Amino acid sequence: MDVKEMIRSRYPNRRDPVCRKMNVKDAIRETVFRFQLFAFSLVTSMLIFQYEILMNDRGVPIHLSLVVYSLSQIVIIFATLFWGKAITFARNKDRLIQISLIIRLVITVWMCIAEQKTLFILLFLLYHTVSSSIDIAFEGLMGRWSYRNRRPFGKFRLFGSMGYASSGLAAGFILSLTKNVNDLLVFILLLNFLIFLGNLFFPLNGEMEDPPAVRRGSGMGGKRVTALLFLCAVVVTLPNSFGVVLNNHYRTAFQLDVEAAVFWAGAALLLGSFLSEVTGFFFVDRLIERYGAKNIIFAGIGLSLLRWVIALFAGLPELFTATYLFHGVSFAFLYLGCVNYVREKFGESAVSEVVVNFSLYAGIICFLLTQVFSLILTYFTTGFILSLFIFICLLMLIFYYFSFWK
Repeated sequence: MDVKEMIRSRYPNRRDPVCRKMNVKDAIRETVFRFQLFAFSLVTSMLIFQYEILMNDRGVPIHLSLVVYSLSQIVIIFATLFWGKAITFARNKDRLIQISLIIRLVITVWMCIAEQKTLFILLFLLYHTVSSSIDIAFEGLMGRWSYRNRRPFGKFRLFGSMGYASSGLAAGFILSLTKNVNDLLVFILLLNFLIFLGNLFFPLNGEMEDPPAVRRGSGMGGKRVTALLFLCAVVVTLPNSFGVVLNNHYRTAFQLDVEAAVFWAGAALLLGSFLSEVTGFFFVDRLIERYGAKNIIFAGIGLSLLRWVIALFAGLPELFTATYLFHGVSFAFLYLGCVNYVREKFGESAVSEVVVNFSLYAGIICFLLTQVFSLILTYFTTGFILSLFIFICLLMLIFYYFSFWK
């Protein structure tokens, strides 16, 4: 490349047809990536929050659907292990994602027409073997792409938060419009098809470039980085696991009826996943650049600790719900703080592995916590769980201070 071409590539002239065409194509590509993150999260959230409705529509009783849900969590953990390794070692990572999306489309079509409950349960579990784990893998590759192309990952990831928070509104609109639960699956099928088209025409182009040392795990710093990811995953997972008993807390702690509890739980989700999380991801890259990843992680743990202290002593549902304003900011600080901590030490090639491992640890912790909750609530109230959260956050803050921050 000569000097003129170098100047042209670094300082493009907007009137230059070639540069203008490249800028338009890049803008379209980034829009597609944002939509894919939005759609991936919307589908995942819809399958979580409308899970009971979908199972009931196929005649699956509540006690059996809860067993299936616990089983699906285990499936996701092992699937994340498998697909995380597959993505790491695959030479053509986009092709692997495309194949998984094709399988996902076939399973979704089958779920739409399956009437027998046993078959529907099997298809639901099969769907999760190529669903949530591939979402995580795509997000990891998206993070790697954004850093390599000098794009702020947080401003892409916030669209995932928007998708997660929008699922309830989307499901409510579809059901009010069609009065048919099965149309939720048709909507999921449409989103999966659009995700597939986006990846087909605008692939991430992730090729196998990492040296063997990274593949053996030493490229991520070994036990020290694993400890950091696990520590942050614990703090992040606490509010996610509490979602299982959130309605119960509103009913027992504030003596609300079912309708009021559902209303406030929905408001909490909207504040935490939409307003707070989107805001956190919008500003977090700039804050990390200014203050450093280690300080942002410390702030994220501190905000989580403050949030649970206020939640424990909240005497009104409005005040407890307001604590979810801390949720998204803390999550963004801890998640992208970990990603940038590892990236600064080991390069962009480690980003996708960090995202997969962070999500894997969070999934394992969430599963264990939800099982423990059933035992705790046999003898105590949800207030005891909040006290336990305070103790855990304080312990994580002390451990992080002496092991990483100091």
